[in-house]
Amino acid sequence: MSEPVEPVDPQIQQWIQDLKNPDDEVRKKAVFSLGEKRAKSAVVSLIEILPTEPNKVIRNNIARALGKIEDTQAVNALSEALFDEDYYVKLSAAWALGKIKDKRAVQPLLRLIKGGGAKVFTMHGSESEIDQSQPVTDTLKTEGMKYMDVQISAIKALGEIRDETAVGGLVAELSDDAGQIRCAIALSLGKIGSVKAVPALIESLNDKIWYMRRDAAIALGQIGDISSVEALIGKLQDPYTEVAEESVKAIEHMGPSAVAKTFLLRPKEPKVQSMLKSVFQTKEEIINTLMEIAEKEEDLEKRARFKNKIKSLQG
Repeated sequence: MSEPVEPVDPQIQQWIQDLKNPDDEVRKKAVFSLGEKRAKSAVVSLIEILPTEPNKVIRNNIARALGKIEDTQAVNALSEALFDEDYYVKLSAAWALGKIKDKRAVQPLLRLIKGGGAKVFTMHGSESEIDQSQPVTDTLKTEGMKYMDVQISAIKALGEIRDETAVGGLVAELSDDAGQIRCAIALSLGKIGSVKAVPALIESLNDKIWYMRRDAAIALGQIGDISSVEALIGKLQDPYTEVAEESVKAIEHMGPSAVAKTFLLRPKEPKVQSMLKSVFQTKEEIINTLMEIAEKEEDLEKRARFKNKIKSLQG
């Protein structure tokens, strides 16, 4: 079924004409208004002027307008705008691609975040590493922070697109020195929801930064793969309360089997006892679920241990 045709609106047509007006303020108002109206009939015109618009503020507004309209026709133009020389245009282009959610944007976004850390953009938008042997000036610090903001915007967009082909590239950047980058990646991996990210997120549960451990737990809960339960159990006594709380939520989100498995592995843990009471209504329900888990356990020694625990409960 084809999309309904947008009715002709004289005001929208006037704003489209205004995009070619030599007055910056007129063009700026037209772009903003078209975005607010989510005018699909303006998409082609906005795409055409985006790379040639001399005013960086208006280029930024065009990227945001295209994001509000959410038309897939804009994907290629916005992907190119990711490498605009202006910081704000990059940010808005990434945000817009996250709104449109088209998988064609995955590779350009990955290219933007690849090899993060201490990097800046030159006047022409290309990447160059900071020479660590030279004093880091305030300008370089500012540019480095800006580049990190751009990376984070791109990472968040990948999370919104939720395409599994982004997982490998995101996981590869989990070694970034910046905790903010690692956290953004973890949360985006959680939104994508692929089990391919589980091993890397389990490893991130031991990150030196507590909020990275928290976000890794959140992501594992969103993915819902029961194989991560044992690693999450290890975080129930994390010195940072938020990490422990999110680990509990992650296990509970995985359902009764995950909670039962947690009980088999850590039966005397107060948090586990609390989870058990919140999920199961009767002792029979608990035992039946525990038996299912024990039968599925491939490690024979662990399976025998599980069954002994279940027998003690039945007794």
